[in-house]
Amino acid sequence: MRKFILGFLLACTSITCFQPPAKAQQNDSIAPEKKEAILELLEVTGAKQNLEVMASAMRENLKTQIPDITEPILQEVNNALNYDSLAYIIIPIYAKHWSTQDLKDMVAFYRSPLGMRMMKEMPAILKESMAASMQRGKDLGARLYEKVQQLKQAQQDSLPSKNEVEEKQPLSDDI
Repeated sequence: MRKFILGFLLACTSITCFQPPAKAQQNDSIAPEKKEAILELLEVTGAKQNLEVMASAMRENLKTQIPDITEPILQEVNNALNYDSLAYIIIPIYAKHWSTQDLKDMVAFYRSPLGMRMMKEMPAILKESMAASMQRGKDLGARLYEKVQQLKQAQQDSLPSKNEVEEKQPLSDDI
């Protein structure tokens, strides 16, 4: 589990900290009006606040999963999950899937009373959802571990005992 988590952290760090020139060129090719609309959408949807909630939950989970994790590693997690890196990665994706008008319409929705309420509730919803998902994952892991142990035991029980094996082998005098 530790290797998986550390691998995940390394992947997050490498994805967000080392921004390849191709992405920079891709971001530069996006029309300024469209890029501005994307950044405005990220702002009104609370992307920064949601990211901070997610990073905080991930940090607490790491502390639980790896009690001896060091503060510098936790700081790397925070650095890897910063808003600028998120925006840098998301802008070309949003630009690919949404027109400038679509983006402006979404901004208008999120500035509406319902959109604002949705954004107000979303951090708590994300935090609760993440906690529930982590608990479900732990429960599933425990059940799977138990099932594997039962299967191993059943397999062990089906093997012949040492005495049964010796009884079936012919004695050298009988040959």
